[in-house]
Amino acid sequence: MFREHTKTVTIGNKKIGGGNPVLIQSMTNTHTEDVEATVRQILELEAAGCEIIRCTVIALSTIPSAVTP
Repeated sequence: MFREHTKTVTIGNKKIGGGNPVLIQSMTNTHTEDVEATVRQILELEAAGCEIIRCTVIALSTIPSAVTP
């Protein structure tokens, strides 16, 4: 199968693109303000072998102040 040459992007200690192996990734589908459900889903994805997990934050006001920058 032909693979287009792409730039390498580093996410934490993982590299994607540029001929690196394909990584399994997913995205949470919980409401970010529900921290317990979001963390539970992240842990479940990790246990299933997911290597990159993405979360959406609609607005900084929707997440607890303990995790805002």
